[in-house]
Amino acid sequence: APPPRVCGEVYLTFKACTPAPPGLRAVVSFHGVVDGYVPHDLTATGGSEGSAGAEAVAAPPITARALLCHAEADPFVPRDGVDACLAALGERGCRWELQAFGAAGGARHSFTNPAQALNENPAFSYDARADAASWAAARELLADALGS
Repeated sequence: APPPRVCGEVYLTFKACTPAPPGLRAVVSFHGVVDGYVPHDLTATGGSEGSAGAEAVAAPPITARALLCHAEADPFVPRDGVDACLAALGERGCRWELQAFGAAGGARHSFTNPAQALNENPAFSYDARADAASWAAARELLADALGS
């Protein structure tokens, strides 16, 4: 049977880590795409995806801590998707933190990438304040989680 999947996936973090590698203590997502995928019963099936009559297997708890750094004006990551992701992580026992940058501040998708200052697409922006604050929060979480 395939391993249980992560619910409310933070696409490039927990999805690739189920089951979590031994020793995984923290993950950080910067303007990550949380697609709002939340199975209704927060379980994974013991059979192939979508197979009828597959035996339900309880999804394992998420013991790693998570920090999600999010821009409220990010058109690719609607707030209801963030909320669904956080609820699913909480259901799995994950200790999560959300650092959200308000729409009035100018942060949009890819706010940590200075090259976005040259991007004419209004969906993207570089925001130095959000970049610095999210990096500081990530360093703090990792130092705490890793004991350094």
